[in-house]
Amino acid sequence: TAAHIRRGIVRRQFGEPNTTLGVVATNAHLNREQAQKIAQMGHNGLAKSITPIHTLFDGDIVFVLARPEIPADLHVVGLLAEEALRLAVDRAIKKAHGLGILPAYADLPASAP
Repeated sequence: TAAHIRRGIVRRQFGEPNTTLGVVATNAHLNREQAQKIAQMGHNGLAKSITPIHTLFDGDIVFVLARPEIPADLHVVGLLAEEALRLAVDRAIKKAHGLGILPAYADLPASAP
């Protein structure tokens, strides 16, 4: 998709949805602004796994849920959120099943162990 976009081949209307929803759940004390920052940092994990991301044809989003039990450094929580989302996308790709004529990663010859 990214290669097509670079060559100027861009969809002009919405087709199949390509939305990725991420959820970061933590027991860290976070206020609203800190939770928003964790979500922003978590988006980096999506961007490291999905390209292109945040186009006009998708609705990629990260939600942060916090059950405040412990104090935590915002940077540590954000970096953990990034890594967790990156690993979650990677795992989802590798565990997915194909949809009829649309193969999954596991169906491709190069993905065989």
